[in-house]
Amino acid sequence: MPNNTVKENPEDNSGDVKQQLDALAKKILSSSSIKEQEVLMKELWEQTPSQNIHNIDEEGLQRKVVAKALAGDKQSNRPPIRRENIGRRRSRTSTVIYLCLLLTVSITAFFYLRNNTLPEEDARYTYTETVKENPRGIRSSFFLTDGTKVHLNAQSKLVFREDFGQKERRVYLEGEAFFEVAKDASKPFVVVSDNLVTTAVGTSFNVRDYRKDRDAATSLATGIVDVLRFKNGQPDTTSKAVRLMPSQQLTYNKFKREMEVESFNSDLTLAWMNNTIHFENTAFKNMVYVLERWYNVDIQMDKDDFKQIMNVKGTGKFTNQSLEVVLEALGYSMGFTSEFDSNRIVIKPT
Repeated sequence: MPNNTVKENPEDNSGDVKQQLDALAKKILSSSSIKEQEVLMKELWEQTPSQNIHNIDEEGLQRKVVAKALAGDKQSNRPPIRRENIGRRRSRTSTVIYLCLLLTVSITAFFYLRNNTLPEEDARYTYTETVKENPRGIRSSFFLTDGTKVHLNAQSKLVFREDFGQKERRVYLEGEAFFEVAKDASKPFVVVSDNLVTTAVGTSFNVRDYRKDRDAATSLATGIVDVLRFKNGQPDTTSKAVRLMPSQQLTYNKFKREMEVESFNSDLTLAWMNNTIHFENTAFKNMVYVLERWYNVDIQMDKDDFKQIMNVKGTGKFTNQSLEVVLEALGYSMGFTSEFDSNRIVIKPT
């Protein structure tokens, strides 16, 4: 019975089996497709016999694999790689072979993804981060290690790698910030926000991208910047980057998904850097977001009352003024009154 003969004398074809498995292992490691690697690894697992045809020092190799895996876990903040349970029992030798290949392919896949396909928003979490965050009512200024000065607005956060400036200059912004970028032609300065990617070399510009706002904007004060949409976790390279010149602003409408380039009033757009609130023909509903962020308060209104004045527009410029003074002045011209109760403000139309 041929089948029994094979089982009783596995050494007869062990050389051929070893060559086949070695060839399959090389194919796995040379593949750049993670899905293909997974399929090939399963195939190798299924074809690996129960005997030790590779003459492997099983105990020694197990100790090395476990030690390396534990060392890697201690040095890495990455989430563990998900393994699929194949659900078949194999010999200890086959398990060691599979684990060795899986470890090698996992490391190869990590570096391939990091350098080629990993979305930028995920790539930043591969490394240790530094986070600068302002709550509502607080604004701050600070320098990055490359000499760039950052002015961070209220309710805003800036995230960057601990090794910022060594290989690249990339930051992640939630909210609003003004950047006075130190010149370094070899390392462009990149600001990634929810909706925009702004790239500069040595220039100064403002990025505003609050999640509650209807639009996001990059406003250029000096130099030149290129702006792309940030879409599905990565820069949208399907469209050409928009280049801005000084005094130009790119505005992205989140609802219409349209970009518009126009000149901007720096006194209005950059007023926040001088502790100034500047409204210019601004709808009341948009004023509410600004005032809540600026003064760290909650403005409350009856639903019907809000509908009555939400689209009423007003103008005003206030430097280092209390919220009471601001609301009194706006209320006089826009037709509403305000009542204060700690951090809670109730507004009613007159």
